[in-house]
Order: sequence, then C-alpha cells, then structure tokens
Amino acid sequence: MSDAASEFVRADAAYESAEAAVLDALRASRPMAQLVDLVSEVARASEAWNAAAYRAYHQSSGDQRLALDQLTERTEVVSELWRDIAEAVADSDSGVVEGWLPPDHVHVALEQISRWIGYSFDLSDWGAVEFGLIDTDSEDPDRWFDYPLVGDPALTIRLARDIDAGLVLLEVRGQISDELGVRTETLLDLLTDPRIRSQDD
Repeated sequence: MSDAASEFVRADAAYESAEAAVLDALRASRPMAQLVDLVSEVARASEAWNAAAYRAYHQSSGDQRLALDQLTERTEVVSELWRDIAEAVADSDSGVVEGWLPPDHVHVALEQISRWIGYSFDLSDWGAVEFGLIDTDSEDPDRWFDYPLVGDPALTIRLARDIDAGLVLLEVRGQISDELGVRTETLLDLLTDPRIRSQDD
C-alpha cells in the first residue's frame, strides 16, 4: 500500500470516529459548548479526509484511479457540508441572531422578541428606536444603533439601515437559549417574506 493510500485509510478512520462522536453527543443531548467542539473536530477530520483522498487519487492509476475519482466527489461534498454545519453551530452558540427586515416590520419584531423575554416594549421604546435608526448605516460599524431589552434574559438589539437595499439589519445579542434562538430566527425569516404585512399597516 502506498503512503498516500495509507494516509487515506488513517484519515478515513479518523473522520468516522469524529462523526460518530457528534452523533453520540446529539443522542445524549450534550451541552451546546461540547457539541460545538465536536462538530469543529469532525469538520477538520472531513477536510483532512478529503485532502487525503485527493492525494491518493493523484498517485493512482487504472481502475483504482476511477474509483478514487468517484470517491473524491463524495469526500469534497461531505467536507463542505461539515464546514457549513460547523459555521452554523458556532454562530448559534455565539449569542447573536441576525436578519434583514423591511423597515415597517422592525416594530413588530421587537415587540414579539420583547414578549418572549417578559419585557414590555411600548411606544416610548419604539420612538427611541425609530429616532436612533435615522442616521444608521449597516456598512459603517460606528453608525449602528444599540437598544437594550431588559428582560429575562437581557438582550441588546443592534440595528442599522442599508439605504440602497431599503432594509434594516437587526442583530439580537445576549444569553440566547436554543429555544429563543430558533424562535427569533424563524420570526426574522417570516418577517422578511414580502407576503407578510406589518401590524403597523
């Protein structure tokens, strides 16, 4: 067995082991921080597996080369998939949820998020946000507007307008639980849909 082939066998075993660890963690409902580490590890293992497959392919010939050509198509897809999963999991654990909204949907988004954390978002809150948004620019980090929602958990809302697109980028930051994160992401996705009308209309 060539050095490249031996390397591929080792990389294949390492990838299978890392993937199995992630699946075991999911079944056992392990803490999110541990899951982030395990997913990052399987992403690294799949990248090494893909690289080893390509090295073996370039040193092969005949039927083995054909088989490895087909295999590298799979390893590349799997490697990209795990990289995307690792990035998504890391983002969900970072305490930040964000989304683009039409300006007339910002009010209802903030009211609903506030309701989930037990904060009464009233007209004075909205007046402050509406005024704060006027001079914002999503392209300039110094021209974002921050507003606290003092609930349980306490959250900070960051907003900025994209003048060209006619949208508002909204970030929700804080100790965001998995449930609150999913709720917020779903809400922002729904309110981005042009078929959804604002309650302010």
